[in-house]
Amino acid sequence: MDNHSRLPALAIAITVLVGASACSSQAEKYTDLTEESASEKPLPEAVRTGNIDLESTRWVGEHEGTELWLGLAADEAGMCLVIYPNAERWVTGCSSGDEVNVSNGGGWDYRVRPDNIELPDGAVPVSHNVFVTDR
Repeated sequence: MDNHSRLPALAIAITVLVGASACSSQAEKYTDLTEESASEKPLPEAVRTGNIDLESTRWVGEHEGTELWLGLAADEAGMCLVIYPNAERWVTGCSSGDEVNVSNGGGWDYRVRPDNIELPDGAVPVSHNVFVTDR
């Protein structure tokens, strides 16, 4: 194999490594995504959108009858939170950064923060990385 045919193979290998490390490094900021899940509750079929990496999505808990899932964004550049009170009123919020803030109109704001960041006063923790605040 000459150097011309090795160069494309090397470029592909580097691209794959960079892409894989970006995904894993984003997930590593969130205990909810790195520790073994307490539940294997699948994401409801109604919520399966192109915005979320379904392989990374985990059920993280429930708050006043609303179920919550956390996962990486499909582009692996941020996080997504699924807020699911029922099949008709669910909401998905994604962010290109580390934090997600979503409101579903029910009087609560749902938030995601990476590990080691303090919760604001009055926050109700749902999981390690997901909490709610009263509006």
